[in-house]
Amino acid sequence: MKKSLSVLFSATIVLSMFSSVALSKTSADFTDLKDLDTATKAKFDAMINAGIFNGVSDTTFGLHDEMNRAQFAKVAALIMNLEINKNLNTSSFTDVSMGDRANGYALPYIEALKAAGVTDGYGEGIYNPAGKVTKEQLAAFLVRVLGKDADAKGKTYTDKTVSDWAQGYVALSLELKLFPAAEGSFGGISNATRDLLLLGAYEVKQHLMPTGEQMIHIMDFAFSKKALTVKAGTKVTIMNEEDVPHTIVSDGLFDSRKENSAGIKKGESYSYTFDKPGVYKVYCSFHPFMTTTVTVK
Repeated sequence: MKKSLSVLFSATIVLSMFSSVALSKTSADFTDLKDLDTATKAKFDAMINAGIFNGVSDTTFGLHDEMNRAQFAKVAALIMNLEINKNLNTSSFTDVSMGDRANGYALPYIEALKAAGVTDGYGEGIYNPAGKVTKEQLAAFLVRVLGKDADAKGKTYTDKTVSDWAQGYVALSLELKLFPAAEGSFGGISNATRDLLLLGAYEVKQHLMPTGEQMIHIMDFAFSKKALTVKAGTKVTIMNEEDVPHTIVSDGLFDSRKENSAGIKKGESYSYTFDKPGVYKVYCSFHPFMTTTVTVK
């Protein structure tokens, strides 16, 4: 078994998970994110802190604003950790230009996606950066980012609100839990919103993480995952996202206080590699009501 205490700024921690890093705001800075549950807030914070998402204003995230193809290009390129040529100022698509005040920022990301084979555009020679993205299109985009295009084409699904071409993509995206669980039909032809893009991108990034690594966030005096099941040999990193110090303890297994008796502060993390099967309770000794369970198989 291995353990380590990493005292790093939050942006550096997120780098290991999301690659593109920026010191930024948190969900607490946006009025339309205040009612999210703790687990969802942690996902938003991870993506915001990574510089993958920004608000539409200083105080508004734009939770339910409809997304466009330019926004998707940036997010997809960043979560895939593609090489981005920020000096690129010409595009292979006739309708993508740095002179586009609304969407010109996406040019290098769009080109990176094309080079990676994720998209060939909206039509011959065009990308349609301002075009809205439907939920079924987002499902297809996310599945392709995961490299599971062939898997989706082998799936069957019967939802009348989903176009025939997208049935397999929607089926696989739901199977992979890229979208929040919902009752009723999928609503494939309705426009996707920024919250769906962020949550879908977060889940895709989890799938793209190296095997044997998991992340748990601490926020609002709670662990973002109440229970986690992993394979033996998995490294679990717990990152403190709030101003209050916490400890990471599992009786008889590890105790972060041995390395830092003052507790893990905001932007610090504690990592432990679970290599023996079992069920392990993890808690904060400063705040014993904060618990999570790691099941190792």
